Amino acid sequence: MKDQERSRIVRTFSALAAGILLSAAIAVPAMHPQAAQAAAANKPSPSPTPTPTPSPPPKNHSPFCNKLANKTLGASQGAQMFCFGAQSANAAQAGVNGSASASTSFGSNVDAANPQEDVTPSGVQIHGQSETSIASAGPYVVEAWNDGTGFVAPCGSPMNKEELTGFGFSNDGGKTFTDLGGLPNSNCATSLTEGDPSVEALTVGGSTYFYISSIFIPFNVPENALSVTACKVNGSGSTAMLACGQPIVAAISSACQTFDGFTFCSFLDKEFLAIDPGRSRLYMSYTEFGPADNGVVELAVCDLSSPASPTCHNGSDGSITGAGTTA
Repeated sequence: MKDQERSRIVRTFSALAAGILLSAAIAVPAMHPQAAQAAAANKPSPSPTPTPTPSPPPKNHSPFCNKLANKTLGASQGAQMFCFGAQSANAAQAGVNGSASASTSFGSNVDAANPQEDVTPSGVQIHGQSETSIASAGPYVVEAWNDGTGFVAPCGSPMNKEELTGFGFSNDGGKTFTDLGGLPNSNCATSLTEGDPSVEALTVGGSTYFYISSIFIPFNVPENALSVTACKVNGSGSTAMLACGQPIVAAISSACQTFDGFTFCSFLDKEFLAIDPGRSRLYMSYTEFGPADNGVVELAVCDLSSPASPTCHNGSDGSITGAGTTA
């Protein structure tokens, strides 16, 4: 992790902790005595509530963690893990039931990626997947990842292994996966999907669709972009398969500057998808790192009226010719 990013995370956590402590110290105005008596007379008898499960002694004996332990503060799950360590498998259910008698079982790990496919046509093996994202709809599961083979495989490699965004499909609820290689891209000579995926699922009209976002780098324009790939589940049950289309541009650089005859454009990163099935929309949040700023969080919207062919835009005047719909 870069020092700048670590510093920003520390500052954010410190500000959050300070805000929690401040809110805990705010006094509540006292109720007028007559109003208090009236409220007490009309107040129904409270139903008994289960005694909350006490937190374990903190492993980190800071004032903040001690306040979490004695229930005078509340905090996120990340802060709870920082103070108390990882919870046991049945801790969540025990908190609901008020006892530790419940149990949760987990299956063994399943490989979604097939290492035997991590090889270029020339025989170079590049193993490694990272920055995974996963979504499911019924028995269908799609996982996507950064695929190290995409760094060295040439355009036209089998299974689109030149693409840095790899993905796998399961039709049995994640018990087994088929590694489908890289995302389809018929224009890999002029553009590539460059990883950092996010995955969302949508079931509509009896059909199931998955959407996979990626960093998208075109070679023939200075702008950088983000893409969405729409995939549809064909068939059903154990014979169901996933078919994916070409990358669709969802967002494009909105700021460029020229220095010494070379144009630099903002870089789009950290995209994350969310589905609004009620409005048939796919939302993509992302950060635009421009030449003149340290990053701005922005939003792109895709219309899913035609689920297999989303229409996306982020309000930019830029455009990219070639595969996909222009932004």
